[in-house]
Amino acid sequence: MIRNYGSRHSGSLGFLAVRVTALFIAAGLLGIVALLWGTPAFTYTAWRHVLSDTALRLCLSLWLVAVMAHAYLGVDSILKDYVHSAAMRFLALMGLGVILLSLTIYGVTAFYT
Repeated sequence: MIRNYGSRHSGSLGFLAVRVTALFIAAGLLGIVALLWGTPAFTYTAWRHVLSDTALRLCLSLWLVAVMAHAYLGVDSILKDYVHSAAMRFLALMGLGVILLSLTIYGVTAFYT
């Protein structure tokens, strides 16, 4: 009996990961909006004061990782649908991974300096 019609996996883990990161991104955006709403004059000094809280820096870092993971998973699913060459898909995902990892490191570094 043929199962999954030649597919090696069902993709449900990727589907779940995208949904979980989307929920985390939405919760983070609500938190950021609440933070901006609650601070009347959001100057550089106020931003530095807010980022002095270790828990908030950790939450922002995790939120940034979730955004980057969501972007990677989304582009991965698009490439699986439209790029049929395994080598081209690999190169595109490696390039995207390097770019997103660089942006994540840059962002997390900005939170902690």
